[in-house]
Amino acid sequence: MPAPDGVELLTDFYLARPLQPHTTIPLCSPYARAGVWALLGRAFAERGYHAVIQSCRGTFGSDGEITADRRRRAVGVVAVAIRPAPAPALSRST
Repeated sequence: MPAPDGVELLTDFYLARPLQPHTTIPLCSPYARAGVWALLGRAFAERGYHAVIQSCRGTFGSDGEITADRRRRAVGVVAVAIRPAPAPALSRST
């Protein structure tokens, strides 16, 4: 998913069923999107929430350089706010 400055951030979507508008929980992490983050994404989806888990820039396959500033939160929140809901084919539940 592109950040506002064009940097590609790797993002996993966990979608609640039935597929319809639900509250979305955005998570951005400098750690891998697998493991605990994947468990959280699935747990949220099983409880009726969509979850969007994004690797911070420069980490775990996302483009750019990692930065230690407050812009990371803003990028993740903006990414969720400006993107339409993904199609079911784009969902990932690993």
